[in-house]
Amino acid sequence: DIRSVSSEKIRYSLSISWKEGIPATLMLGITDYFVVPFGLLLGATSLEVGLLVAIPHLVSSIVQLFSVRLVRLAGGRLPFLNIATALQASVLIPIAALAIAPKIQFRVGYLILFLIFFRSVGNSIAAAWGSLISDYLPPEKRGHYLGRRSQVIGIAGLIGLAAAGTYLSLMKKISPELGFFFLFLMASLCRFFSNNLMSRMTDI
Repeated sequence: DIRSVSSEKIRYSLSISWKEGIPATLMLGITDYFVVPFGLLLGATSLEVGLLVAIPHLVSSIVQLFSVRLVRLAGGRLPFLNIATALQASVLIPIAALAIAPKIQFRVGYLILFLIFFRSVGNSIAAAWGSLISDYLPPEKRGHYLGRRSQVIGIAGLIGLAAAGTYLSLMKKISPELGFFFLFLMASLCRFFSNNLMSRMTDI
């Protein structure tokens, strides 16, 4: 109950939350904007590109219906967030590895499967995180906090996208495969860092 949690712990959790949002946004920027070029690098056809975009979003929308049940199974919102963000970070590692594993057949198919898992976990994270943050703040302060947080992480996200695009452009002359490998590996590291910060928050 929020009444049993000290105001200092809530303020600390809110401070951690917007800091955690920066690496989380960098990760999301990479996976949202560079997954289609990555699929094309792996040899995806026009049909496969469509499936790559549509199927993970469709399945994740269905999985979100079970978010409450998953949170209860994990023992609370924060335990669920800690588990889910770690899983999301982990699945980015085999995604990155697909770039440097040309002998593996059906790489695009594996990419679609990994993305289904990634986006399904991501949607559940969003629901649990939004619920937790809402309990930290009274209704009249939520808009100000979330607006301020969005500004900070939005700027960080734009800088990150520009840096990632520049990096891939430079790596195109050396090895596009290694470029995408290290890019998605960086996305994984960002999520692990986000996970570490989120674990310091207080559950209610």
